[in-house]
Amino acid sequence: MKHNYLLRFKTLLIQFLVGFGLVTSAMAHDPAIRKLSAASDFKKSGIRVKHTPPSPSRLYVKADASGANTGLNWEDAFPDLQSAIHYPNLENLTEIWVAGGEYKPTSTNDPRISYKMLPDVAIYGGFVGTETELSQRPPVTLSAPSSTTLSGDIGTIGTSTDNSYHIFDNPPGLSATSVLDGFVIMRGGSFSGFYGGGMKNDGGGVGNFCNPTVRNCVFRDNGYGISIYTSVSAVLNVAFYGGSASPHFINCLFLNNYAFQGAASYNYTAEGGTASPQYTNCAFIGNRAYNGAAIYNNDNTNCETSPIFTNCSFLDNISVGVSEGYESGAINTFGGGDRSHVQLINCVLFNNMGPKTFDTRRGLYRLTVSHSLLESSVTGYTDGGGNRISDASPFVSATDIRLTECAPAINTGTNAATDLMGLTTDLAGNPRFFDNGTVDMGAVEYQGTPKVLSLTAPGVNTALYNQPFSQSFTVSGGAEPYSFTQVSGTMPPGLTLATTGALSGTLTQTGSFAFSVLATDNDGCSVTSSSPYNLTVNAVVTGSFDGFIYGADCATFRGWAWDRNKPNTPVMVDILDGETVIATLLADAFRQDLVDNGKGNGRHAFLWPIPDALKDGQPHSLRARITGNPFELKNAPKTLICTPNPGPEGNKPPQPPVPTVLIAPLVAQVGVPFSGTLVAFTDPESGTLSYSLTGLPEGLQLQMPERIIGGIPTQAGTFVLTYRATDPQGAANSVSFALTVNPMETTTVTGNFDGYLDKLDCGGIRGWVWDRNKPNTPLTVEFYTESSPGNVTVLGSTLANIYRQDLKDAGKGNGAHAYNFTPPGSVTNGTAIRARVLGSSYLLKGSPKAFQCAPARLSAGMDAELTVTVLGNPVKGDAVEVEIQGAIVGRQLSLELTNVLGQLVGNKSVTATEATERHRISVPNQTPGLLLLRVNTPRQTKTVKIQRTN
Repeated sequence: MKHNYLLRFKTLLIQFLVGFGLVTSAMAHDPAIRKLSAASDFKKSGIRVKHTPPSPSRLYVKADASGANTGLNWEDAFPDLQSAIHYPNLENLTEIWVAGGEYKPTSTNDPRISYKMLPDVAIYGGFVGTETELSQRPPVTLSAPSSTTLSGDIGTIGTSTDNSYHIFDNPPGLSATSVLDGFVIMRGGSFSGFYGGGMKNDGGGVGNFCNPTVRNCVFRDNGYGISIYTSVSAVLNVAFYGGSASPHFINCLFLNNYAFQGAASYNYTAEGGTASPQYTNCAFIGNRAYNGAAIYNNDNTNCETSPIFTNCSFLDNISVGVSEGYESGAINTFGGGDRSHVQLINCVLFNNMGPKTFDTRRGLYRLTVSHSLLESSVTGYTDGGGNRISDASPFVSATDIRLTECAPAINTGTNAATDLMGLTTDLAGNPRFFDNGTVDMGAVEYQGTPKVLSLTAPGVNTALYNQPFSQSFTVSGGAEPYSFTQVSGTMPPGLTLATTGALSGTLTQTGSFAFSVLATDNDGCSVTSSSPYNLTVNAVVTGSFDGFIYGADCATFRGWAWDRNKPNTPVMVDILDGETVIATLLADAFRQDLVDNGKGNGRHAFLWPIPDALKDGQPHSLRARITGNPFELKNAPKTLICTPNPGPEGNKPPQPPVPTVLIAPLVAQVGVPFSGTLVAFTDPESGTLSYSLTGLPEGLQLQMPERIIGGIPTQAGTFVLTYRATDPQGAANSVSFALTVNPMETTTVTGNFDGYLDKLDCGGIRGWVWDRNKPNTPLTVEFYTESSPGNVTVLGSTLANIYRQDLKDAGKGNGAHAYNFTPPGSVTNGTAIRARVLGSSYLLKGSPKAFQCAPARLSAGMDAELTVTVLGNPVKGDAVEVEIQGAIVGRQLSLELTNVLGQLVGNKSVTATEATERHRISVPNQTPGLLLLRVNTPRQTKTVKIQRTN
């Protein structure tokens, strides 16, 4: 304790002299002044002091010393390092030798007690305890670390929460001549949250510095067992108020340290401080932190934090937290010091989180990497030149940083690196410059002649779409056989890489592609292509194409395609099931509507019969594209599930709805009532059809005979539904479509919406909505009340797929975008109802609107069966007359008459129905054939076939 008081007095005295100009700042840090003993200082000031022992040049520490414990030789060595550090007279002291064994900063449980390095004193560890020359000390290497351990495990053994805060707490005043050499420093740091569990270098204060030299040391397991959210780290270099903390670490290993940030080293500056530590021949292995697993640099404006890493190896440093996306494996930088510059020279980095190896996004840091080996996925650095890329590990194993015989890091560093001056050995104790040649990258020099593998990419860089392609990668310089794998980039669809290096396949997409390949020989040596292999896939057939799939069922797959540049020339079309081409045909069938819409001579349609091979009860996703070109026809894919028809020969299967306005993607939402009416099939023999719908998610059912999908879905996902109609003879047909059920509270549905909430009365809640981006796809509308902002009660939802001629005339797609929703009985007069596109934030115009209806509304259970009678069938003449019964009096009614092509022939609507309705629909100039009459009420739909004759 006496020595501590004397040192404090000496420090105060020097600061006093500097303050009055009697001693300059440089003189204050001169070794001759700083090494004055406390007794000498007192003598010069005229103060009488007690006699102090003579000052030796070397002190000895040995845990099992049995002599007088004077520290003057091995026999009389101090049993602990603290006794040597606090020796009363340090005037001539230059060295402290420490024999093997485990030492702790204190024999108490006080975590505040630490070791402190001394000015101009070298502390050496790893001795046997008999040496007389430093050269007699056993070599300290990567495979044979020092026998001397300094442990912070001072409390309960194996419990990390009561360890020393800092094993070394180095004060200002240490220069490069303060040396720590040959120690294992482990288990420093505790839950109390002190960075620098192994060593703290404090450069705080104007004119102060803490720049010791640390050699041949292992920092391991500091912070181990403590939560990574605790601020520990193996080393802390901190400087502020103009001070400097720039130690030099040489041949050091940072292994399995834990921290919140910078488990191996945390470099921090503030208020004009500088922290520019140097790491030479150092390895960082298996460190774990919330972010910046190995290194974390943190500075502020007008500060500088510029560490330099020369011939260092980084392996398996992993961020085990998620810090707002800023986690990183090797180095994380944070702050505003625009002078700061992180440099890596001759380094090797592998398996440090790939693209998250570095992170400099939260500061003005520059991070320059030169003459180093990195994985191809690593980004976030400035390329200083001379770098190599490899996606194969250059290391012997996942924990051994020795280089393999074929590592690209061998003989590819630069001997001009400043920090290599005077360095003769590597971290393993081997010659740093093997055979006086070019230095390797990394902390360990390969001691031998390397194996050089050379990978050659195919010389062909173009291919044709939908055509066979075959090329190969080749390797030389290794041991056969070789194996090849893709390690980065994008390979053209349809192309595969065999383990033999052969590229083959039929290319199914045009464009430019680039990818890298890794080749491995029989000895495990690997090489990655120095640059990605580039392949451009060109179309065989070119043109300005357009096309559309307008129908698909278990009978046919229908569409059209044309080339605007050749408007009267038919094009070839491929039919695909998934990714497999199952048919190729000419789109040359005539359609008048194509002519009417300016599609050349109209001979651009096709109709492909569904083959028996696809009628296997399994889903088939059909689409079409231009043969020889990747252009795919719009409104696809169409998913079908078809089975063979068991009906008698000559009996025609039911015909699907034309147009199939509901057979399109549907959208519902978990927890929201949903309803949607399926369009009826027609039977050529006028039989009564039965229906089934399979694939519905939980909570939804098909309600017959109205063919209404209803219920409250409880299962999110996309479901392929198969809608099937069967006639009395057993003949069947089906169409398939997708139903997407969004999760609760989703607002992920987007589009260019437009819509209106028109009327709310006894006839139901009516209006329309559509998506300009998908003009023929019906949307689902959700109805709800809102008692206060955010307090929503959902009433239900319905599909907006009712056809209205006024919508068609107004350019709203195919016109099938109206809705009619019957609210639940709980809705009373005056209730303000809102409507929005389900799963989106789009509110229909006119919302909210008050519901109004007479009190005696009929419930759903009182609906009578809707009957439609054609007065005279077959029909002759220019009009169709029908009688309708069963509609609820006062409700809305609509009639739509279409031909078999789905074209509207005539229509009528009634605002408030009577008990019996009779209507006449004019059909002038209509050719003989089948007509379909669809009668709609808010709750029911009825479709009848009408045969018109001459």
